[in-house]
Amino acid sequence: MGVDSIRIHAMFLYFGLLLMLPSAAWAASADLSDLLAPILAVTADLERRVELVDEPLQPKEVIEALRAPAAGLEFSLRLGETLLRKDRLELLREAGVRLELKVKPAMVPAAKEIPEGMPSALAGLLGRFEVGADRSQTSDELADFFITQLTNGTPSAKRLRKGESWLERDLALLELAQSFELEAALRSGDGLFRTAVAAMDELTALSSTTWPAEAVTFDVKGILIRIGSLGDDRHHGDFDLLVDPGGDDDYRFGLRMGSSTVVLDLAGNDLYRSEGYGGPASAVFGSSILIDASGDDVYLGADGAQASALFGTAVLWDRAGNDIYSARSFSQGAASFGAALLIDDAGSDVYRASYLSQGMGYVRGVGLIRDARGNDLYTSGFSEPDPRGYYEKYGGKKQGEVFQSLSQGFGMGWRSFAGGGFGFLLDARGNDRYVADYFGQGGGYWFGRGLLMDASGNDSYIARRYAQGSGVHFAVGELIDLDGNDRYQSWAVSQGTGHDYGVGSLFDADGEDVYAGDWSVMGMSNAQGVGLFRDQGGADRYAFWDHAGAVSYWDDLRHGAGLGVFADTGDRSDRFSVERSTRIWSTSPWSVAIAGKVSTSWTLTPDGTFDKDDGQGAYRDADVKEAAFLADRLNHAQSLGDRTRISELLFVTSGWGINSTIPTQAKLALLREPPDRALPVLLEFLRPRSLFATMMLEEYFHGAPGVRPALRARAGDDDPKTRSQALYLLGKLRDAKAAPIFIARLNDENWRVRKQAARSLGHLYDRKVRSTLADLRGAIGKKDHKAVSALLAKHKKTDLLWLVGKSTKLKREDWAAVSSGWERWTASKPIADAAAKILIRDEVYPLDLEPEVRFQKGKALQALEKAVSDAHPEVRRWAVWSLHQLRSDPAVVVGALYDPDHGVREAAAKALSERGTQSIEPLKRVLKKARGRSRAQIVRALAGVNDASLQRLFDRETRDDNAQVRFEALKALVIGQTAGRWTISRSVIKQLAKDSDRWVKSLALSIQK
Repeated sequence: MGVDSIRIHAMFLYFGLLLMLPSAAWAASADLSDLLAPILAVTADLERRVELVDEPLQPKEVIEALRAPAAGLEFSLRLGETLLRKDRLELLREAGVRLELKVKPAMVPAAKEIPEGMPSALAGLLGRFEVGADRSQTSDELADFFITQLTNGTPSAKRLRKGESWLERDLALLELAQSFELEAALRSGDGLFRTAVAAMDELTALSSTTWPAEAVTFDVKGILIRIGSLGDDRHHGDFDLLVDPGGDDDYRFGLRMGSSTVVLDLAGNDLYRSEGYGGPASAVFGSSILIDASGDDVYLGADGAQASALFGTAVLWDRAGNDIYSARSFSQGAASFGAALLIDDAGSDVYRASYLSQGMGYVRGVGLIRDARGNDLYTSGFSEPDPRGYYEKYGGKKQGEVFQSLSQGFGMGWRSFAGGGFGFLLDARGNDRYVADYFGQGGGYWFGRGLLMDASGNDSYIARRYAQGSGVHFAVGELIDLDGNDRYQSWAVSQGTGHDYGVGSLFDADGEDVYAGDWSVMGMSNAQGVGLFRDQGGADRYAFWDHAGAVSYWDDLRHGAGLGVFADTGDRSDRFSVERSTRIWSTSPWSVAIAGKVSTSWTLTPDGTFDKDDGQGAYRDADVKEAAFLADRLNHAQSLGDRTRISELLFVTSGWGINSTIPTQAKLALLREPPDRALPVLLEFLRPRSLFATMMLEEYFHGAPGVRPALRARAGDDDPKTRSQALYLLGKLRDAKAAPIFIARLNDENWRVRKQAARSLGHLYDRKVRSTLADLRGAIGKKDHKAVSALLAKHKKTDLLWLVGKSTKLKREDWAAVSSGWERWTASKPIADAAAKILIRDEVYPLDLEPEVRFQKGKALQALEKAVSDAHPEVRRWAVWSLHQLRSDPAVVVGALYDPDHGVREAAAKALSERGTQSIEPLKRVLKKARGRSRAQIVRALAGVNDASLQRLFDRETRDDNAQVRFEALKALVIGQTAGRWTISRSVIKQLAKDSDRWVKSLALSIQK
């Protein structure tokens, strides 16, 4: 497919598909490359935006997948098949590749002498125990920090009482963690695993007379070794090397931090249990290996168990048996700054965990589960409440009834501080069942990458939100099922969904499948993400209700769009709960859907996906420990000094931690801090990566005296990120006196600073905001409460939340109403009146441009016109937007239609369309000289102008030599006819129905029919 065809394809989506008109020619060629072709039109735009966030430790593999989503899906398919086939001994080295490391074979140490009565096969293993890392104060500190973060979501109360500033402390520890020699740790773990496998093979060949009658313990130069018997043994204690030849054994041990541990069990139905953090196959600053040869085993743990690695490597290999794995958090193939593998070769197994488990990779980690065969059950969730439950009553749930999973092939990072890791769940054979709640089943979060791949079997996938192939916040999430009659059920934002620049994909290769979702499912793009859904074969059934089946919208905040693709490319009849009279449809210019043979519709009533008996058994009561801990922490903060107290309140208010709820008390406490004390701390934390300080300044403290002068001063800071943050806030606050600063910073050496300067100038002159506030002032003058409430309901939520900081009399139930739905909150007459009066105060949003700003407008226009030629496309894009806000000469914006960058051209076309009839003459003048793609872009811009005089122009352009121009002209005529401005002549339709270009011809034939 040529470049022109790809572009025409993308344009075709806008209207021909929007009308749900059939196109046999297009459908006939709808292979995967054709269906994903529109991605090429937005890839450059997406690539540019990926660079907007530059925290450390972003995996190159994730960045590449964000930039080229279609290629990323194909890569994941090959990767999953490779990991399923790969020899077990190669999996740790494969993990090294994900972490951009080349794990070379470790040197084989000399075999140690062994005491009499110990199997000689262990001699080689003993040499490996010299490789372990030494335990130090630094490692203790790092381990404590990460373990607390991954298991509680909040720092420990003991450390809190030292009065430390947590934001500074955490960043320092993260920087320290980056110096860890990860490659050496993987090399050590790889060597230990290979030696353990070799020893296991030798041990299984030994005769029964080799083993002692009762378990014995040896100490070989500080290495504690225990050898079991053929009977039922109790192995309670901390051992470096433990070997048991048979019997139903009971293992109980905790964490062996900073050293290597190996457990080899040759036979028996064994029980492995641990309390607290750690247990068998749990590594912290070391390596831990557990190999169980046979038996129906039970693994019971709390946190960091059953193949968990933190600054090290861990492997749990169960060769046979119907096994049960049960843990709470960060377990069952979970890793950060290391690699953790859970390999199960046979049996119908049960995997249960609360969250952050079952193939989960956190920062610089690779976590993997590989199950070879058996009818397996994977469940995760039902323990850690998700804060969204507070305002999701419309979804039939309340606070304490929705939970986080973050599991089952899930990769995530530390948001705003570090990129994520890789999580893999690979199941080769069997009729499997996967149950999760929020985040899971092939998901990614904050520069992480997650993959759930099931190779065969009739499988069932049940989740609630952000699951089943969902990439959230610059992340990649994929679910791939290669064979079987499968069932997918999720409430929302799942089944191939990309959110906030993320990429999510669901690919089912074969089988008669059933898909059910409520909203934002099956090829959903939100906030400029990319959502890909493809079912390749079988007679499938689809049930969905809202925003589903290829959805993507323009995002005004990002000034761009993502892409939503739904493709069922099988040749059998598919059935839909929403009536589909055609095989092809679309909801926007950035989405495309194609089905196989559409048959009669059908209805699926949700059958209790999250009822109390589904998968996990009865719901447990929500865990209240975290809320109690946060309350204790909040109370303690009140006794600290100003700076430490405010930074601590900032920490808690942000909803910090992976699983923390949002404590209302902490928000109110911070908002009631005296601004003269809070501002210095907030401004200090404005430096790089301090997202929450920026949020507080924007949402809660922007009306406080002194904030604008302080931000103006920081606009000249030596650090470019601080300058950028300050300009961003000044623009959001529409600070009239900052106009000269914005203009000056358009010449800054850093492109991010220039971008924010251009963007902020547009905010300063934003006509929509000024118009809304003018209407608000009029409604207050007329004492029209309903009009006031209606205007406030449309206004920014952040502005309303700021009112909480202005009113100490606000009741807790009022705050709850704000969090759950501000439309209802503003319906209260006293609150609405107070809100309106505060919002229209001149120091918050000036309705009339101050003299200084009016004086600066000419200089601003000159500077922005120059910025339209900036070297960086982000600067050019925002310069175009701001020129539109300043009502510049349309001819200036017209030039941006020639820009080589897709996003800049889109911004120019959208701006010109909004300018109405003012744009007609400038666009006509340019159209006379333009050629090819530029002509098509100009015609597209004119199509958005509501003017009946343009029909003659569009009629003429339907005869242009360029197919893309003809397509845009025909599309414009259809839009005008729908709006009642004119009627398309039959001669035009007849002419284009014979067009040589298949897209033009398809659209014309659709209209003709």
